[in-house]
Amino acid sequence: MQKGTSAGLGSGRRPTLRPVKKTLALTASAVLLAVAIAASAYFLLIERGGLPDDPILIAPEDTSVILRADVKRVVRSEVFQKLVEGRGLDAAVKELAEECGYDFVRAVDELFVFVRPEGETNTIALVGAGRFDVEAASRCFKTRMESDASLELEEMTLEGFRALGHESIRARVAFVGSRGIVLGEEPMVIDILKRVRGEIPRLDKDSHLAKLYRRMSPRRDLVLAAELPKGWHLAAHDVLEPRHAYELAPTLMHLHEFGLGLTLREELSFGSVLVFDEEAESARAHEAAERTLDAMKKNFFLSLTPVAPALAAIQLEREGKEVRVGLELTAEQIADVARVAKALGEDDEKE
Repeated sequence: MQKGTSAGLGSGRRPTLRPVKKTLALTASAVLLAVAIAASAYFLLIERGGLPDDPILIAPEDTSVILRADVKRVVRSEVFQKLVEGRGLDAAVKELAEECGYDFVRAVDELFVFVRPEGETNTIALVGAGRFDVEAASRCFKTRMESDASLELEEMTLEGFRALGHESIRARVAFVGSRGIVLGEEPMVIDILKRVRGEIPRLDKDSHLAKLYRRMSPRRDLVLAAELPKGWHLAAHDVLEPRHAYELAPTLMHLHEFGLGLTLREELSFGSVLVFDEEAESARAHEAAERTLDAMKKNFFLSLTPVAPALAAIQLEREGKEVRVGLELTAEQIADVARVAKALGEDDEKE
């Protein structure tokens, strides 16, 4: 037999397990380190606020409407400053800040709104993502509730998160560390908190609502995606004049999805998608919209007002079951249109 034909055999040495033990020790250390990092990241995420950027990830089950607003961008936009702050339409927000001594608008980065149908009513939950002074925010909620409803909110825990509530009402306020606030009725708040922790499945990313939301969301400051329930068009009678409601009802009853995206900077950029259940219905809606728009453009009185450029900027398209609407206006154009609309409204009231 030749010497040294294999390690430890014919060499007179005993086989050693040191390399194996060293490898196992290094592997175990790496695994423990990875687990420690993952655990630290998880608790940091939960304790300091783990709200994801994508509201689809925390949308409650059976959500029919998702709205996201990039509050920072909206508030900084020229459109908002001229049309909202310039006209004092933010008075309620300022009043709340003065009363509570805490400015929620400055603290909120993004606002999510979820709507879930329950029977003949809708349940709404609001989620604010940002950097909050939890103690100041808590005092503000307590002060406002005591002022408005003579109720003293109590400290409680929901799904391991600090929360506020009262046994006589279903509404709850939950704090996701210092980076998130969830406001709504308790079942919906709990649903959202469980999704924050990843304890229950998230909204199907391939659902119609999720696809519509993501389609409308890129680079937009405000996004709305809605699945409309059957019979929703009947609500039009509550907000429209009887004649208009009667004319629109046959078309609206076939509209089952609606998406909207707004960008607010120096100008307003608007895009929307209306999805009908049949191509024939989308064609009918598109034709009706074109007729209405054409009639408004030919209106002699409107042609002499600042509304004319706004009408000319409206873009209407149809493809398959969809009707798309696009529009871009400057802050000045929007203000001009608002003034004309207000004047027309005042004339109608006089009549």
